[in-house]
Amino acid sequence: MDCGLWDLDQLTALEQLREDLEYLDENGCRTHWADSLLFCSHGNGSYFGIDQTSGEVIYLSMDGIMHGWRLGYDFASFMHHWIHVGCAGHWGQDFMLFSSANAPYIDHTSDHALLVKQWLGMQHFGS
Repeated sequence: MDCGLWDLDQLTALEQLREDLEYLDENGCRTHWADSLLFCSHGNGSYFGIDQTSGEVIYLSMDGIMHGWRLGYDFASFMHHWIHVGCAGHWGQDFMLFSSANAPYIDHTSDHALLVKQWLGMQHFGS
């Protein structure tokens, strides 16, 4: 389902999809589907969700690549940092460039983020 980046009218459909994907949590294969509120589809089988326990924004993937990667402490911090890198990134691995194991959330001041901002002509944006 590709419902556009911020189509609030699709939240009900995303919730139904999330319920259909809860089976992926069985036997500890993956986690997060049952406890997340999906709010965005990438159209590539991956979603942004809000973990209902921690409030963190996480990356959810049906293929398991980068599944559960933490993108933001909360929705506001995720949006703040992601906007400051021009909403760059589409695949899970892209988001790793803006974070690390020591700092798991998107950081618009990371070396890769500064490089992307330079490419996009945004080097002074959000400094």
